Amino acid sequence: MQNVNKWKWKISYRLSNFIRKFGYFNRLSRIPFSMPRVQQIEITNFCNLACPMCPRHLMEREVKYMEMGLFKKVVDEMKFTTPHVYLHHFGESLFHPKVYEMIKYVEKSGVAAMLSTNATILFEKQALALLDAKPSYLILSLDGATKETYEKMRKNAVFETVVENIERFMKLRETKPQYKDICVDLQIIQSVETANETEAFRKRWEHYDFHSIKVKKFELWGGQVEDIKSLAFDFQTRRPVVTKRHPCYDLWDSIVVLVDGRVVPCCRDYDGKAIVGDLNTMTIKEVWNSDNMISLRKTHLSEKFDNPLCQSCTDWTGYEANHLYPLNRQA
Repeated sequence: MQNVNKWKWKISYRLSNFIRKFGYFNRLSRIPFSMPRVQQIEITNFCNLACPMCPRHLMEREVKYMEMGLFKKVVDEMKFTTPHVYLHHFGESLFHPKVYEMIKYVEKSGVAAMLSTNATILFEKQALALLDAKPSYLILSLDGATKETYEKMRKNAVFETVVENIERFMKLRETKPQYKDICVDLQIIQSVETANETEAFRKRWEHYDFHSIKVKKFELWGGQVEDIKSLAFDFQTRRPVVTKRHPCYDLWDSIVVLVDGRVVPCCRDYDGKAIVGDLNTMTIKEVWNSDNMISLRKTHLSEKFDNPLCQSCTDWTGYEANHLYPLNRQA
């Protein structure tokens, strides 16, 4: 990225970030002169697994692969206000036939491309292509230290195959100096099934050159699916007792782009329950202050959290109003 673009990015991002926070703490339903962060771009919602901790089996959306033209439009519009973006949502992105080209396009735009994969098809050809694409950050998900646990948590996957894929990938990463620039994390989701294996998991993989071995907190998906809650630790299903639920900060901060170009305000919206715009016919800037987005913010400002996405959410992040922002900053 040219130096002039670096300065443009710094100014645009910092200014937009300040305006978004100012809008939140001053409880504005419309946030002029700003753009959201694009948190995720769902390049496909196809997945080869049927994991019990994922609500994807309830998804009624058509399974698709994002068209390259739409993808480039999103990246081009977001590149000066989004520092990094995840190229996944409810699908396994390595199945997209142009995933490596997409990663390169994001990185060339000056945005850090981030990706999480179940590594089931991370064979040698795919591994080399992924390393050559050079995403800034990669998560390899392996939910279990034993075959029995892993295949229970990652239904339709074969433990030995995925272990072999990860070991091969990490060895190939050692073959060229430029591959070392990719930050790679190995991740296990902490659930009632994996709780007793996390230490063995760390020891099994600690000799590989991962940036970190992460034990990820179990995701409750906003409390939308009762069956998934049973896999979480009891203490993780609780929130501290609060006397007041504040508006969710996400509505003033970021968006998620679904595979068909529709936009939702939250990464926990697996089935498009709260559509706020459509990037096939709108710009990101137009979506950010669309009637749907403003209406959703207004419901939170009036303490009505009764829409399908927010009504049972246990994962919201909110803060008290602060009309003196940026003094006494809370976020």
